[in-house]
Amino acid sequence: MAKLSDPCVKVEHMAAVFDINTGFRSSAVATINAGLETITVAVATLGPTEAVVELERAQQRLAGLKHQVIADHIHSDGNTRDAEKLLANSKASRNTKRRIVNRAKAVGRNASLGDKLANDELSEEQLDLIADASAKSNGAGAVDETLIADIAAADPDKGRSIKDDWLAARASVDGTQTEHDRQRALRRTQSYNSKKTGLGVTTLEGDSVSQRAVNEAIAARSKQIYKRDGGRDLPTSKHPRTRAQREYDAAYELICGVTIRPDGSPTPEPDSPTPANKPTNRLARPRVVITMTLDEFIGNDPAQVARQIGLGVIPQSVLAGYAEYADIIAALFDANGEPLWLARMQRHASSAQYLALVLRDRGCVLCGTPPSQCDAHHRIPWNAPAKGKTNINELALLCTLCHTKLHADHHTLYQDPASRHWKIRSALPHEIPPARPQHPPPQRE
Repeated sequence: MAKLSDPCVKVEHMAAVFDINTGFRSSAVATINAGLETITVAVATLGPTEAVVELERAQQRLAGLKHQVIADHIHSDGNTRDAEKLLANSKASRNTKRRIVNRAKAVGRNASLGDKLANDELSEEQLDLIADASAKSNGAGAVDETLIADIAAADPDKGRSIKDDWLAARASVDGTQTEHDRQRALRRTQSYNSKKTGLGVTTLEGDSVSQRAVNEAIAARSKQIYKRDGGRDLPTSKHPRTRAQREYDAAYELICGVTIRPDGSPTPEPDSPTPANKPTNRLARPRVVITMTLDEFIGNDPAQVARQIGLGVIPQSVLAGYAEYADIIAALFDANGEPLWLARMQRHASSAQYLALVLRDRGCVLCGTPPSQCDAHHRIPWNAPAKGKTNINELALLCTLCHTKLHADHHTLYQDPASRHWKIRSALPHEIPPARPQHPPPQRE
């Protein structure tokens, strides 16, 4: 009888093992494919609404499994090279692959996150927020059950502010300054031609503070272009530029110091002045709102970190630099963390009321858009039969898109008494304002 030490026996033995493993793998792949075929057949028997719901549920389960598999290939020292190799054949973009790996790192720190994803208790967008908090807190965000529960219960857009608040509560002066300095050291621009569209592309990569300022400036200039092109008096379908085109033209005008027509030709036409009968508080809106405690302001607690609404914690160097600007409003808080403000009764929110809304809502209460792009919305419209009031508890910040859609759909806002989150319901007849009069488009020569 041949012995196991015999080379020929070793070869035959290894071949047998290889065949067994290959067989198992082939069977597993066949099982997965058969399951997908079964799903395809089953979906055909359902109505479209139910089919989408069940497919979403199945996709969540698969996503949970995928992230757990990738998490198993992330090294204990945080090296993700092997995990990234698993996505080498994926047709996803580089940014998407990076997000998948970041989610997997969070799942690796807390396996229950993968279970919550698979059980549809967390969406991938919500897991992105937890993963970001984890990456910026040395893993603490992935295991903080309160943070996880709060993000799971909120819309992903509002979840961003929950994550930012959580990070801000754990920020230190030195750590905030160090991270800002690191980002500043890496700032750069890149120019290249897109292989997909053939367009020239210029990207700006920099620290979060300067990027916020750039985005705010582009958004403000884009609004000016919108008004120049006809504004609300011109139907959207008749506007000569799309929103994306306006934003590009806004950046071009700001960088090149020109004003351009939709075709790209320069024009000496100035921005139209604000009519005298229009409220001017929009122009006086604070571009940057800084919050800090009274102890920090007078120097009794130098360990406290100031925050910029819509951005998060900022280092002392940025705070000192902001002091040179006239459009900075520093909001002092009392010992209980309450903002000091006074409401006024009038149709349009006063500057004091708008500032109070910024401090309370931090941006659009529905989608999280930064406050500088938001309006003070009356929960019950001013000109509705119910005669809405300009009281701070009856106002909320809404971006232009959410504001327009809310009125168009005849909806209104209410605040959930348990979560304090703003939600939507159908407006009652006495809460619906009369239709806006139609104005003819402006005549151009």
